[in-house]
Amino acid sequence: MLCPDCEKHRFPPNNGNARSAKLSKPLKQVAVEKSEKRLVINELLAYVVYYRDRCSRSPLLKVGSGFFSAAEIANAKKCLLSEFDGHLSNTVFLTERRCSSTRSAPEAELDDIIGALDQVDSANVLSNVTFVAVDLSRMPGYGPEETNMYHC
Repeated sequence: MLCPDCEKHRFPPNNGNARSAKLSKPLKQVAVEKSEKRLVINELLAYVVYYRDRCSRSPLLKVGSGFFSAAEIANAKKCLLSEFDGHLSNTVFLTERRCSSTRSAPEAELDDIIGALDQVDSANVLSNVTFVAVDLSRMPGYGPEETNMYHC
């Protein structure tokens, strides 16, 4: 709070001589189109969609399968498949993955998620959905290329 003299200096009294702005022409009403973009809350999908085109696939798979739990990965895949059901209904991405000698089931499902995102992006429908994160503690605080996890 300012002293009374400073207050008067910074905010001089109006004394009824206020000038109001007048428009030379009346304003036209502008119709704003309603966006058809949907927001979907899923931390894993928000992370993968953001980094999908910003890094190579291998580090993204390593960070995703290392940070997110198997249940989170499975739920993200189900969420993605339900959002784009019409575009992914006849694809190999519907297959429920199991562990193999070469990779774990969560890593295979994460690979499916990235492949499904590539497919819906090429069909130009990924732009209709924005995946957002609500709980930032459930997202890695770093990008996939910022780690020392290299695939041998």
